[in-house]
Amino acid sequence: MATQRLGLKVFVSYSHKDENLRAELDTHLAPLVREGLLSIWHDRKICPGESWEEAISESVESADILVALVSPDFIASDYCYGVELQTAIRRHHTREAMLVPVVIRPVDWTHTPISGIQALPKNAIPITTWDNRDEAWLSVVEGIRSTAIELVARHGEPPSSLPSGAIPIQPL
Repeated sequence: MATQRLGLKVFVSYSHKDENLRAELDTHLAPLVREGLLSIWHDRKICPGESWEEAISESVESADILVALVSPDFIASDYCYGVELQTAIRRHHTREAMLVPVVIRPVDWTHTPISGIQALPKNAIPITTWDNRDEAWLSVVEGIRSTAIELVARHGEPPSSLPSGAIPIQPL
């Protein structure tokens, strides 16, 4: 029996040194998950005994939205930058998925391959520099919601199943 997929699949690429900020993102994306618009995946969801490289590769290749949490540690990571991000960029440029850079900490990212992709939060101001971090995350959530609605409209298909009581999201 096949299982139905819940919402658009989001892959979150991040440095483990930024795990607290990745957890904040999870919290702020919870309404979109509850609505059935998104399902979130990151490497902390790998089961014991599972090949982490295979799990990550499969998730990067199958995601609809690829979120890169951009920080000095992300840029410095050979795996995040050299493997996950390169695959995400390829999939973004072939329009198989949408790459959404989220600048979480100050870093010189403007000369990287993602510099030409619209970043979040508003004006690409790093999350940790905002006076009110919740406002920064709200900007990120609104941007990701907009991206998800655009993808649903582009493909003409809503998420395949919604939790009971959820209201399907209609494109604006």
